Amino acid sequence: WDKTRNKEAKYAKPRKVFCYVARELGWTFMSIAFFVGCKHESVISQCNSFAAMLDDWDDYQARFGEVFEKLEV
Repeated sequence: WDKTRNKEAKYAKPRKVFCYVARELGWTFMSIAFFVGCKHESVISQCNSFAAMLDDWDDYQARFGEVFEKLEV
């Protein structure tokens, strides 16, 4: 997996979802940052900005609903 920083929406939005889900599953900000390849401050920001994505929840549930169901988040 190429951990180079990519701000394109097709990468940024799923990264936000991953950060949020990982945090909900008990991962530390540092462990998420290590996995994603960024600073822990960026992970905090990703988790906080996930709330803004919830405004468009129907689209995300259609795309990521199966993942959430399997993780029981």
